[in-house]
Amino acid sequence: MNEHAAGWIVVGGGRWGRTLAMMLGRSLPLNERIDIVTRHNRLEVERWLSTLPSEQHGRTGTMEYIDVALGNPLALAVVVANRPAQHCTTAARALAAGKHVLVEKPFTLDLDEARALVADAKRRNLVLAVGLEYLFATYLHRLRRLIGAAQIRSASIDWVDPVVEFRHGGQKRADLHTSILHDILPHVWSVLKVLSLSKPARPQTIDIRGSQVELGLSLDAIDVTVHMDRFAPRRRRQVALTLDDNRAVALDFTIEPGRPVIDGGILDECPDWKRSPSPVAAEILAFRQSILTGNQPAHAAALCLDSVRLATDAEKISSRQALRAC
Repeated sequence: MNEHAAGWIVVGGGRWGRTLAMMLGRSLPLNERIDIVTRHNRLEVERWLSTLPSEQHGRTGTMEYIDVALGNPLALAVVVANRPAQHCTTAARALAAGKHVLVEKPFTLDLDEARALVADAKRRNLVLAVGLEYLFATYLHRLRRLIGAAQIRSASIDWVDPVVEFRHGGQKRADLHTSILHDILPHVWSVLKVLSLSKPARPQTIDIRGSQVELGLSLDAIDVTVHMDRFAPRRRRQVALTLDDNRAVALDFTIEPGRPVIDGGILDECPDWKRSPSPVAAEILAFRQSILTGNQPAHAAALCLDSVRLATDAEKISSRQALRAC
């Protein structure tokens, strides 16, 4: 790392780790360096770096060993983007090294591990946040404003993907090493959180048909149905709501930001979308601002434990064997 610059460490050289490094390069001050720690993808990452604009390529490098990266006193923060099964161990090592930490979703695969990390960060007075970018999606916050004072009676969320697609300048493959519940439900939790369905969602039913999973949730008197699939013909992101004033509200944000539909009437797309940072950039900026100010960000891990609880509770009523094909 450049001895004159604060440093950021991205652990994980896969597609999403590279995407986060690119977003860091676009969002951070030019004197803050970024290093990607990867043992198995280093040559691929270096080839990718060579395609970036010179101002990004010049301050982004690679490292092979995390201990070397964590030992640099100028390293300010760590972004954990390796395999989900490694998130807890990696985050714990980064906290022990005195670094602020942003962990890509899923935060952890176990609620007790998540709680332990939150307690450790608090004890060390370090910022610990979770990569839940939809908490910062301007079009979802606009949808909440359109709902107004009305209460949500029911909600349906579709979150489906093909096993392979082209996203963010590269080929995206479904992470079939991670349960579909831990892979998708943190995003679903974020959508519900933005729409003010903030009480813990309790899984009630689960129906598994091939690669398709339908999960029934209960939030007080509100019924939520979640449709998930990682082998679908094409990507789909959609939320449909029924309100207590009898309005039907929907948003298809498969292609962001989408255009809300209220009782069949199509509205213009979110006016804040083009003039605001993207959800991922906003997530990074909020994390950095929290480090500088000490204020708790919206994606602070202490506020996002229910995203882990939702997935682990859903696992309890499901068959792990059946989910392996999803």
